[in-house]
Amino acid sequence: MQERDIFDNESEQRRFHSELITNMAEGVFLVSVDTGMIAYANPKANQMFDYEADTLAGVGMHTLIAPSHLTPVNIAENIKKSGVWKGEILCAKRSGLHFWCSILFSTFEHTKYGASWIAMCRDISERKRAVAELDTFFTLARDMLCIADESGYFKRVNPMFSKILGYTEWELTHRPFVEFVHPDDRQKTLDELVKLSKGIPSINFENRYVCKDGV
Repeated sequence: MQERDIFDNESEQRRFHSELITNMAEGVFLVSVDTGMIAYANPKANQMFDYEADTLAGVGMHTLIAPSHLTPVNIAENIKKSGVWKGEILCAKRSGLHFWCSILFSTFEHTKYGASWIAMCRDISERKRAVAELDTFFTLARDMLCIADESGYFKRVNPMFSKILGYTEWELTHRPFVEFVHPDDRQKTLDELVKLSKGIPSINFENRYVCKDGV
């Protein structure tokens, strides 16, 4: 069904769009390209950055970005090139607390504010913390841990993997992993890979690897 069949008039359409943005789970704000000031922010954006209702409007976008490798100027340059920018930014709440956001910027011509950026943001701090914890576990584990893909390559190996086998991380991830498997175990390893590609879990599978020194 096309949008013009849903609404009886333009006023009803505007009201629908307003309610949609107001109740979104993501933070949404409108930034004037000329001034860099926020012209509008929905309730979720105000809450995300610790501003009281409707007080984020009038704040400079630069105040929302924590000191990092990215600046509003960097973002603006990328938006000018393609009209959109998507990435992860370390942001700053009004209280000064820093948190990570996934943000999508796009440009359009607003009838009142002229050239504008509209941004949609989501707090990804919990995801970042979970990834950091997983990285720590992966790095410090005393067992050999790896992540492999269906094409037969290691995508990632932990330090213990390199320490025990004697290969560098680059060597391990740039050759088919079956080349590191003991010749007598290669076929069963390939058979197990076929099972995994069909969605069959691999449980208690054992194979032998050959160290770089031939042991």
